[in-house]
Amino acid sequence: MGGELIADGAEVLIPGSSLMAPALRLAPGAEKEYPNGLTEVERVPIMDVMGATAKIAETLVTLKQAGSTWISRKAFYAQATPKALEYGQMVLKYDGPGFWDY
Repeated sequence: MGGELIADGAEVLIPGSSLMAPALRLAPGAEKEYPNGLTEVERVPIMDVMGATAKIAETLVTLKQAGSTWISRKAFYAQATPKALEYGQMVLKYDGPGFWDY
């Protein structure tokens, strides 16, 4: 797992599946060899994406409780224009054949 990435200089491995992260952390079938789960490969750490997600959520809740919330409305997060909303409504009202109909 990750051999080519490590050879290319990876400093951390990030599981691409939310199911893979807990599987690595629990190491089913390999509990004796990895009592704390599989946390690294060839001295390269494997990120606990579920743990990181939970910690980010905790941090956001703490910031909100402290009264420090804000929403960026720049660039990608800008409010939709009236024209974009109109196009979106057209798409949602479409009742023709869909992707799964073929």
